Amino acid sequence: MAKTIAFANRKGGCGKTTLAYNVVSYISKINKRVLAIDFDSQAQMTLYAGLMPHTIEYGIYEMLMYFLNKGRRLQKCMKQVRNMFIIPANQNLASFDTAIVNFEHKEMILRDLLMEIEAEYDYVIIDTPPSLGYSTINALAASDFVVIPVKTDFLSLAGLAQMMKVFYKVNVTLNPLLQLLCVVPTMFDTRTRISHEVLEELKDNFGPSMVSDPIRVDVKIAESASHGLSIFDYKPKSRGAQDIKGLVDFLLEKM
Repeated sequence: MAKTIAFANRKGGCGKTTLAYNVVSYISKINKRVLAIDFDSQAQMTLYAGLMPHTIEYGIYEMLMYFLNKGRRLQKCMKQVRNMFIIPANQNLASFDTAIVNFEHKEMILRDLLMEIEAEYDYVIIDTPPSLGYSTINALAASDFVVIPVKTDFLSLAGLAQMMKVFYKVNVTLNPLLQLLCVVPTMFDTRTRISHEVLEELKDNFGPSMVSDPIRVDVKIAESASHGLSIFDYKPKSRGAQDIKGLVDFLLEKM
């Protein structure tokens, strides 16, 4: 049975999608079966994988709607990109919240779908939108763990507080098995005092064991996205690749 991990944060611009996709890429390279789910209507993980959202006829939205109406999965939604599988997103996902509003147990749709899929994978990684709608709630309700990337500036700490409230609410009401796996400091600039201060604030609040080593600023990570490649396929010896490899080792050990 797969371990399911949601990458989530209420605040955008924290590098969540970039981190999630590169984690998926690295896990796939160590001979683990991994499925990525792009559950954000902005479809940035889909783009990162080199797929064009406007050409995706069947994505996660269509898969969920088919499952709701037919009770089984729509296999053609699965796409293979190098060693990994992805269920991409298209523009239709923006209407997910309104499409399911009248369904019973609408917070559990993704969980029920994954019960049909998870035996085929070692890990399922879900990229969530920077919002508190049904997409995010469904992702948390379906997951075993949540990873919260946090940009190392003080404005991001407010977003983290909001995200933790959502985590606790889902944990109490929908998914008592959901665990916070770790907080990941992102876009860490070793030259600035603010980055170091935010890192220490995170460790003080969560404890050192719940905060991963920071992901340093590296232009190679941004460049890799523009090429539709993970950092491991683009510049595997870069510091960004080293940092994300260290993060994956940390996550796997904690799980």
